[in-house]
Amino acid sequence: MSNAVRVNYMYAPELFPTESRARGFAFVQLVGSIGTICVPFITDVVSSYAWWASSAVFGCAGILGSLLVYFLPETKDLPLPETLQDVNSRWRKNIRRASRGSTNSAFVMDVEAVRQVKKS
Repeated sequence: MSNAVRVNYMYAPELFPTESRARGFAFVQLVGSIGTICVPFITDVVSSYAWWASSAVFGCAGILGSLLVYFLPETKDLPLPETLQDVNSRWRKNIRRASRGSTNSAFVMDVEAVRQVKKS
């Protein structure tokens, strides 16, 4: 469980654009805190069924979390997004590396791909 907190601090800021990174990171921390608050209640309810049930529930939660990590997007060697458009472009894979004269040194929108998305 303590590794989940470390992932929040290392990985979550890379997912949010600069303009909303603090809010996004705060939301991730809020959800983690709500989960921490729920642990004693879950333990109390599940332990009433069997003495080993709380360990099984939290063990399964850890295994499920480790399996879901594979569905997170890769951020290695990618620049941090600066705007929400950069995030949308990243997930649609319509990004190309910045060229000379771009306004944003990290991203350049592929205008033709954006037009195709708007048409569909």
